[in-house]
Amino acid sequence: LVLGIPLYGKSFTLANSNNNGLGARTTGPGPAGPYTETPGTLNYIEVCEKHLQGGWAIVWDNDQKVPYAYKGNEWIGYDNIDSVKEKTEYAISRNLAGVMIYSLEQDDIRGICGNGEYPLMSAIRSTLNNGGGMDPSTTTKEPSITTSTKSSSTSSAISTTTKSSSTSTILPPPSG
Repeated sequence: LVLGIPLYGKSFTLANSNNNGLGARTTGPGPAGPYTETPGTLNYIEVCEKHLQGGWAIVWDNDQKVPYAYKGNEWIGYDNIDSVKEKTEYAISRNLAGVMIYSLEQDDIRGICGNGEYPLMSAIRSTLNNGGGMDPSTTTKEPSITTSTKSSSTSSAISTTTKSSSTSTILPPPSG
């Protein structure tokens, strides 16, 4: 068994920009990115470029070990360096055959995020090479403005309430 790790995110248009947690009601896919040109799908570099524009709230979901981000009525679920390390460590801990990605060109191939070229692939490789240990040379370079929050959201498709602990980071606009 091989664990798949996407190097892209899924985006949605929120029905209410004030309801932006997990399971929030949406009206459809998010806008297409300049490279994927597909509504609702953004490769990792498109997610990075959006974050560099500033104003995005980035939330870490401790239950699923993945980030999501929102700004206005746009919501994006995606993987970052920390989440791909978590997934790779999970594959190692369960003695899986390995991990696979889809697809290489969707990583940050130009290094615009500030973590070098191919940061997601590098994180996977270093985690596999370390036998599951975190490699400090590939830690996420995130802004230091963080707050812990408790969020409660109700899913419109499944009428249940989900509680999760999360850390929220508001990215500043890029300098320059």
